[in-house]
Amino acid sequence: MIRTAMRLQAAKIAPGVLLQAEPAAGRVRRLRVRMADGRWLSASLVQFEPQQFDGMAFATHGIDCPPTIAASVRKRQAEFFFGRLAAAHALAAQGLDPAPIPIGPSREPLWPLGVVGSISHNDEYAAAMVLDGRRFGGVGIDIERTVSADMQPALLATAVSAAELRYLETLTTELPLATLLTIAFSAKESLFKGAFRQVGRFFDFDAAHLSCLDVQQGRLTLVLQETLSVYLGAGKACEISFDFIQPDTVFTSFACPIAAFVPDKVQLSPTCSRRLVSG
Repeated sequence: MIRTAMRLQAAKIAPGVLLQAEPAAGRVRRLRVRMADGRWLSASLVQFEPQQFDGMAFATHGIDCPPTIAASVRKRQAEFFFGRLAAAHALAAQGLDPAPIPIGPSREPLWPLGVVGSISHNDEYAAAMVLDGRRFGGVGIDIERTVSADMQPALLATAVSAAELRYLETLTTELPLATLLTIAFSAKESLFKGAFRQVGRFFDFDAAHLSCLDVQQGRLTLVLQETLSVYLGAGKACEISFDFIQPDTVFTSFACPIAAFVPDKVQLSPTCSRRLVSG
């Protein structure tokens, strides 16, 4: 559970740090994740070291290893394995038995009937969240290490517009710009994953526009700039929550209740400016 005292620790990052102590490598732990609407959900997180991964772990833990993964390098095998391991724990948290999670035609995880889920990883952590498909229409999570200076131009060229950058530069916060850029990028990744079940196709980063980022509340608003599906129309506001696994590692999440899949108008957090970023 996030503690208020942790909110300005290390690099004075807010709203908090999800992990208050390093987990043992390979050990799955549950995270309590506060969503943008205030509800608490849980995710499964595991820390791993790719260079120490042994491919026999697939058989040991009963996790399917697709041929494409078996033929890949150790790092990719480790990422896939620990992502599926986290997913198995996330399914168990919902009272469900372990089940294969194949790779779909768009490389998306194919979840058992009746649930929605999401998996994310970087080179050190893997996480998964599974929710009841009767209550939620989609869920997306993302883990990102703070973007380095040499990677910022690529991120600005693809994921964050000039107008969004100008907005981030106006925020009064102790978070460095690199962290704010990472949060914005990661939020769009979570939105993509959470919406994919409804949309069924890839869409570009500019399909969602950053209109508000509330550092203290740990949430931001992305406004859709195009109609993605009958339920996700242009102008719909999507609330994304964010926090930190470590001071340099962002965790974002987007969960949309079934009831929210209705036509919507833009609604901003009351702590955010009503002036939308345009461009």
